[in-house]
Amino acid sequence: MEKNATPLRSFLFTPANHPRRVEKVFEIGADAVILDLEDAVAVSEKGAARQCVVDAFSVRPSNGAKRYVRINSVDTPYCEDDIKATVGPWLDGVVLPKVESR
Repeated sequence: MEKNATPLRSFLFTPANHPRRVEKVFEIGADAVILDLEDAVAVSEKGAARQCVVDAFSVRPSNGAKRYVRINSVDTPYCEDDIKATVGPWLDGVVLPKVESR
């Protein structure tokens, strides 16, 4: 574990289903980049968005930004597929989805 971890000051969230936005996300200079698979992505685009996460994080240089993916809620049919498709050595962490009270 890193003892002198640098605090993350800026987080940039962008929908993972917009490849042009994802291409530019590392050029902005945020400390952390979060590609969003949650409600920003239509159901019909979930598969392509997952692939976009893998393509962006496993190939492109991060320019020092930490790489995260925000997954869908565990009570949806998409969560498990999000994790299986996107978690790999290129990922710094998983951002949990928004929480709703009942």
